[in-house]
This record gives sequence, structure tokens and C-alpha cells, in this order.
Amino acid sequence: MQKSVIQTLKQALIDTGNLKSHENDMVVLAVSVSDRRHRANVKFYRDKSFNTLWTTVANDLNTAPKNSWVRIDLVQAVQKLRRSIFETKLAKVPKMNYWRYGVSFDADFKHALLEMEINGQNFFKPDKDFVVGEPPAKSWADYHQIENYLRERESDPTIDISGVQNVWIFTTAAVFSDGQKIRPLAVDGFLTSGIRTITNKRKEIKKVIEDGEAYLINQLDKDGKFIYGYFPARQRVLSSYNILRHFSTIYALLEASQFSQHSESYRKAKLAIQWGD
Repeated sequence: MQKSVIQTLKQALIDTGNLKSHENDMVVLAVSVSDRRHRANVKFYRDKSFNTLWTTVANDLNTAPKNSWVRIDLVQAVQKLRRSIFETKLAKVPKMNYWRYGVSFDADFKHALLEMEINGQNFFKPDKDFVVGEPPAKSWADYHQIENYLRERESDPTIDISGVQNVWIFTTAAVFSDGQKIRPLAVDGFLTSGIRTITNKRKEIKKVIEDGEAYLINQLDKDGKFIYGYFPARQRVLSSYNILRHFSTIYALLEASQFSQHSESYRKAKLAIQWGD
């Protein structure tokens, strides 16, 4: 990764303000690195000094490919909870995948998970009787699955969180780089925190339309049937299919192609219509 980008990431983190967690007087950084095609690898770093910690982080980022996606989360607000209270709090979350905190199973963040790891790996599961649209989800933590993940991520077969009495939930401020420049992320709002903010709406909307059109074309097979969807936590393609969504997706593709004037999109849409007819 370019040294100039690494230096810009450092300054962006400093600009977030609160570099230390008041709970343990430590600087805790979670660095997520992706090659743009695969799920990011996450690593937590801890130290009393930000500059000392950043030296280690920068050395690791130096070995990352030039155009890697890099997100760095800085742990800020931390709350210690009895495990039973944490589980009650989790059960009250109204919907699946609406948990918005990181969770650590020790005070030093050696066995910690980002919010994105939790939701992306489906670590918190809804009650078997949960009906979509009828909150709460009564979610529960799959500690066995979490342990397996942490053992693999940390290369430590001895990790055991089954007996912990307390957990530490936390929020972060984060910065993101696409390998070229920093993308600002929102820091406020229950649902918007951590989401990339839009600085040039016209340019961003144009790119979203073009990228969406390209994505839909790539989801069509040679017969005109869409790949219905993916379940990231299980790394598999969904086997169900809904013909109403099939035709509404064709409509979205046609709307995008009207904007882009790509003739290939019209050909693909016609193929999809014939398949669904």
C-alpha cells in the first residue's frame, strides 16, 4: 500500500478526536483489509500509545496490495456488561442483523469482534419462532461459532469464551480507503454510523446507476435467469426464486439502461423477459 495513503489514514484517525478508550485507557484499532473480491481480514491492535501502535499498523499495511480496501476502526465508547445483561439486551433487538455494537469478551480486546464481523458471520441468531415483521427477534449469541471464528482469526486454538462473566460492548469511529483516497464515514446515527458519506451527489448517483446496471447484467445466466441472491454468512447462493422480483429486476435494468444507453443491457433484458414469459 502506498505510504502516502497510509499517512493520510493516520491523520484521518487523529482527526476523529478521541484516540483512547476511557474504560481501559488504551488505544484499540481494528484494521480490516480486503483485496476487493474476498471478505476482509480483521486484526485488532492494542497499546497505550497511539504513535507506537501506529508504527506496527503502518508496517503491516506496507505489505498490503496497492489497491486494497482498508477500513480502520478506532474503539471509542466502551460499556462493560454482565453477560446476562448483554444477552437480555441482545434479545430485545427488534430485527435480525440490527445489532450495532462491537463486542469484546475480555477487557484488553484480545478476543473482540467488530459489528460487521458479527452481522456478516451471522453470530447472533434470531429465535426459531421469530416471524419477520413481528419484533423483537429474541436473538441469541452462538458462542460456539464465535469461538471457532476467533481461533481461526487469531491462530490460537486455546481461545475459550464459554465461561466469561462479562462482555464489553463498544462503538467506533472509522476511516476507509479505496487504495487511492480516503472516503469519509458518518459517525452519528443508529443506522447511518459507519456508512460512507456522499460528497458529490451527482457523481455518486451516476456511479451507483452504472455499477448497479453492470451488477444486474452479471447476475443473468445464458438463459435469462437471475442469480437470485447470496447469503454472505454462509458463502452460498440462495436457491429460492420469486417471479415478481424477476420482472421487477428487469424493470430496474431497463431503467438503468435508459440512462446509460448500453445496448447490451437491452439484449439481456429481452432474454430475461423471454425466460420469465
